[in-house]
Amino acid sequence: MTTFAADQILSEEGAPRVRFAARERRGALLGLSFLQLMVIGAAVAILLITLFVDVNAIWVLLPICTVICFFAVATYRREALLIIAVQAVRYGLRSTAGQTKFRRDVWMRVTVASLNIGHAAQAAAAPIVTSRFLLPGALGDVQIVQIPGAGAFIYNARGRLASVTVRVGSRAWALRDKGTQEGAYDGFVEWLSSLENLPGLRETSIRIRVDRAASNELRDYLVDREYEHQPQVSPELRHEYWTLTQAASKSSMGFSNFVTLTFDTGILNSAIRDAGRGLTGLAAVLKERVAGIETAMEHARLTPAGWLDSDELDELLAVASDPIAAAGRRTGSPNQADLTPQSPPPVMAIDETWDALRVDESWHQTLWVAEWPRTDVRTGFLEPLLYAGDATRVITLQVRPIATHTALAQLNRAQSDMETAATIRLKLQSRIPLTHIREEENLAIREHDLVDGFGDVQFRGFITLSAESRDALAKARTDIEQASHPARLMLATLSGQQAAGFVTSALPVPLEGE
Repeated sequence: MTTFAADQILSEEGAPRVRFAARERRGALLGLSFLQLMVIGAAVAILLITLFVDVNAIWVLLPICTVICFFAVATYRREALLIIAVQAVRYGLRSTAGQTKFRRDVWMRVTVASLNIGHAAQAAAAPIVTSRFLLPGALGDVQIVQIPGAGAFIYNARGRLASVTVRVGSRAWALRDKGTQEGAYDGFVEWLSSLENLPGLRETSIRIRVDRAASNELRDYLVDREYEHQPQVSPELRHEYWTLTQAASKSSMGFSNFVTLTFDTGILNSAIRDAGRGLTGLAAVLKERVAGIETAMEHARLTPAGWLDSDELDELLAVASDPIAAAGRRTGSPNQADLTPQSPPPVMAIDETWDALRVDESWHQTLWVAEWPRTDVRTGFLEPLLYAGDATRVITLQVRPIATHTALAQLNRAQSDMETAATIRLKLQSRIPLTHIREEENLAIREHDLVDGFGDVQFRGFITLSAESRDALAKARTDIEQASHPARLMLATLSGQQAAGFVTSALPVPLEGE
C-alpha cells in the first residue's frame, strides 16, 4: 500500500521521481499471516492437550509440532512455504477434478430475438446481452452486455462485479516539456487520490498490450488506394511489396493502452434501484461513472479514445487469449482482400500447467511483481519492460483504493506490530535490522500523507508473456527478467495459479475473490 503526495523529486532531466513504501511485515502479527498463526496455534494447542491426557506422549508429539511450526514460519524466496503448499494442494485438486484441461465452446452468442425484453419501447433503450464468455477452469462465466448508444460492460453475476474498459492514449511528444511532466505527474496523483471518492469502485486496471506483427498499415493503404483509384499494379510488384511489408511486420511491435474499471454492484444497489433496477439500472450507473472518470483522465494527461463496445470486447478477448493466431489473421495472405476483423473462435483448447497456460496456438506465462523498487526511481521506470525482446506481452498495473479510515486503522496496527517486534528484539538482545527501521520511516511518511488528505492505494503488478512454443516462452521470460533489473523489480511466477493470473492480467474480466 502506498500513499501518493504531490511533492516529487526532479531528476537531472526534469522527470519526476517516485518511491514505493517498503512493506516488510505483511502479516497479521509479528510478520505472520493469519494462516500461519492458525497452524502455530493448533500445534501449541495439541501439545497443551497432550499434557493433560498423556504426559509421556509429549515426547512423540514435540518433534512433530516443532517441524510443523518451523514449516509454518519458513520462507522460500521471501514467500511462506505454507502458502506455497496450499497453492500446490489447490492445484492438485483442480487437476484431479479436470479443471486444468478442457476443450469447449468459450463464446456463446446471444441473439436479440431470443431475449425476453418485453415492450418494444423498452427494447430500444434496454441493455442487451450479446455474448457469454466461459473462463478457464472453475472461474465461471461472464456476460458481455451492450448499452445502446454507449459502450459495453462485462458482468460477473456470481461475483456481483461489473467492469468497463476504455481505450486511452497519451501525447508522448508533449511529455518532453518539463512543465508538462510535472503537470502529468500531479494530475495522475490527483486521479489516484480521487478513486476513493468514486462509489462502488473496487479496482482500476491499467493495461499496456505489446503485440507482434502489427505494422500492416502500408498494406492496408495500398489496398484502399487500389479500390479508390484502380491503379495498374502488376502481380509481381504486388507480391514483392507484400513480401517486404510482411518481413518488416515480423520485427515490429504495436502498443495499445486500456483502463478497466471494476465496480461492486452490491455497493451500488441503491443507485441501481433508483436508476431502473436490473441491467437497465446498472447500465445507467456505469454510464455516469465512465463520464466522470474520462474527465479525471484528461487531468492526468491521458486521452480517452473510446469506451469499448461488445464487438471490440469480443475482439480484445480473442486477441488476448490467442495472440499468435490473431497475429496470423492480421498479416493474412498476399491475396487477401477482406481485411475486416474475424469473429473470435468459439471453440478453444485450454491446458493449464503448474507454471504456464496454453490456449490453442499460444503459450502464456504470468509473472507478478514480488518486489517494487526500494529506492527513488523515475516515473518511466517500467519502460525497459515494454521493449524487452519481441514476444507479445501485457503489462498490468492494478490500483485498489483504500478508504482513509481503513488505511489509518491498518497503519495503526502496523505501527503497533513494529513496536512489539522491536521490543521483543531488544529483550532478546538482538539487533534491529535496517529493513525494520526503513519500514518505520515509511509508516511515518504514510501517516503524514493520510493526515494531509492524500489517498491511499494498493498496487499489484502482473506481466503476461505469450509465445508460439515453450522454448519461445522461456526466451521471452529471460528477456523480461533481464529488463526487470534496470527497472529494479523482482518478478516471480504465479505457480499453480496460471489460469487465474492470466484472466486477471491479460483479460478485462472481473474475478470474484481476487
